[in-house]
Amino acid sequence: MLSDLLSGRTDLCVFLLATTIASLAVFRLMRRWTPEPSTRRVVWILVVVVAGGASWLAELAGRREAKRIGQMLMAFAPTYAREMEELGIAAIGLDTAADDPTYLRLIDAQKRWLLVNDSVNDIYTFVRDESGATHLLVDSETDYDRDGDFEEDREARTEIGEPYDEVDEELDSAFWGMTLFSPEPVTDRWGTWVSAYAPIHAPDGHVCGVLGVDYAATTMITAVATRRTIVLAMAGFLELVVLAAGAVVMVVRGELQRRQVAQRLLEEKTRALEQTNGELASKGRALEEANAAAMAATLAKSEFLANMSHEIRTPMTAILGFADVLLEQDPPADQRVRYVQTIQRSGQHLLTILNDILDLSKIEAGRFEIHAVPCAIKELVEETLQMLKAPADAKGIELALDLAEDVPPMVSCDPTRLRQVLVNLLGNAVKFTERGCVTLRARAEGASNERRLTLAVEDTGIGITQEQRSRLFKPFSQVDSSMTRHYGGTGLGLSISLRLVQMMGGTIDVTSEPGRGSRFVVSLPIREETAPADAPSPQSSQILPAIATIRLAGRVLIVEDGLDNQKLVALLLRKSGVESEVAGNGRAALERLLAADARPGIDLVLMDMMMPVMDGYEAARELRRAGFGKPIVAFTANALEGERDRCIAAGCSDFLTKPIDRRALEAVLVRHLPHAAPASVAPR
Repeated sequence: MLSDLLSGRTDLCVFLLATTIASLAVFRLMRRWTPEPSTRRVVWILVVVVAGGASWLAELAGRREAKRIGQMLMAFAPTYAREMEELGIAAIGLDTAADDPTYLRLIDAQKRWLLVNDSVNDIYTFVRDESGATHLLVDSETDYDRDGDFEEDREARTEIGEPYDEVDEELDSAFWGMTLFSPEPVTDRWGTWVSAYAPIHAPDGHVCGVLGVDYAATTMITAVATRRTIVLAMAGFLELVVLAAGAVVMVVRGELQRRQVAQRLLEEKTRALEQTNGELASKGRALEEANAAAMAATLAKSEFLANMSHEIRTPMTAILGFADVLLEQDPPADQRVRYVQTIQRSGQHLLTILNDILDLSKIEAGRFEIHAVPCAIKELVEETLQMLKAPADAKGIELALDLAEDVPPMVSCDPTRLRQVLVNLLGNAVKFTERGCVTLRARAEGASNERRLTLAVEDTGIGITQEQRSRLFKPFSQVDSSMTRHYGGTGLGLSISLRLVQMMGGTIDVTSEPGRGSRFVVSLPIREETAPADAPSPQSSQILPAIATIRLAGRVLIVEDGLDNQKLVALLLRKSGVESEVAGNGRAALERLLAADARPGIDLVLMDMMMPVMDGYEAARELRRAGFGKPIVAFTANALEGERDRCIAAGCSDFLTKPIDRRALEAVLVRHLPHAAPASVAPR
């Protein structure tokens, strides 16, 4: 029964159950004294820790006691086996007579050992016959109850050769020369035991038998249980101490809390009053700051609007003025070309202003994306400098490039946005430099896994002060309004450049000294790329082959509600050899394209996307649903991010933006219309 209790850990279960019941009772009382849970939580933790530690220590104590008994028997068994060898046990066998002197000496030795060693309940020896069966050989009388008499058959001497069938794995291993302890109780006709076995060797060294030492299993189980009970009793006492201490602490804390309630209420009301006063003061300061910020924003936007008015009216004056001149008189051809070039240049300037405003709006709306592709840095910076060569030459300013050898030939970045940043920085450097030079320096810094590209734009211009630098990267602002009147500009370029560099994971730093120039440094993280030796530069202009020598054929339907745009597109198509028709809205285009008459077929549709009656999106969807398979090219003034995808999703085949770029229009026509013979090209 005791073995069953131990194997089922009944003592531990009883301990844990008693601990739980006592803890719940104490905690119920604690909850009445104070609702504050922190002390209860600490006591709970201590109770759980003690219970867990007691469980572990009880298991450890039980195992150590069992191990101690096993080690004791393991020490006795080989000692008695050596004694048996010296007394000549190898000389007797299963056929030895009961009165054999050697046998009797062995019996006397066993009885003597049992008499002086009360830690051992029985000592005996085994041998095996030729068939492998196990037999008892020397097993003396055993006084199990230690009363001085050998009573009944159980305590009598065992006959030589009595078969033994309760052979366990440890006994079998002992016949192979190993000394082992069998911790699992084995029951035979003499009782229930745990045993240790040691081999007995003949003079020639082979194993001729096994000596066994028995220890009463109930005695061992009682010893183990006693050790466990002592540990659990000590833990139970410690649990009671913890619970009692927790209860005392809870009573004291509850009383202290009740005494502190009034003081806390007073302090809370005092703090609330102070907080209210602080909030009123803070709100006053916040209102003042908000008012100042609003006034600053209003002033900045007013300055921006004034600058925009100047920036827009100046090129518009040139456009309208030279247009009037061309209408009222017929100037010579060279003057007419200069007038038209002025109109075109002013229009491009207006387009640049619109693009800056659109870029800033897209960045602030979170719709601006960076697309990293393999990029040849050397070609990119050289092409960017080439773009600024004309205005620099016009002012007599030298443009210089300092490209370090450690700059990788090919890196991963967004070349379009990087070029935009460099154009802004170099353009400002040229704009604000009256004499001297503008230098672009490129360096690669850092380890291979943390490489950074540093691009520095240095000029010998007017420079800026520390106070002016604080407004440098803010949108709608320049260092002062007089610069805007003198140099022009929207005040958006540096703000856009900073946002673009930050989106690419980089930084822009500026150092400057008034009257001596400025230095803007762009630092970007880079990853080296490889490209085939024969691959073209990613920045090289991909000029369509011989567009100027290609004569197109076909018929285009211009779906556009603006009369001026209708005329301009028709003129450009006619100069390319393409016939055209016009529809004023999407509904008219549907009626023309889906009509069942025999009029000439349409090879391509140039579709404005924003029109009255029916817009281009709906018209494109209706045409595709009706089975119209010819190309539909979206032609829109909406240049915001995502517009191209929206047009393609509606069923368009290609995409163009307004204002009309003749080269882009020609490229689309070349992609989608058949070519006529190249020999009949009309002059442009």
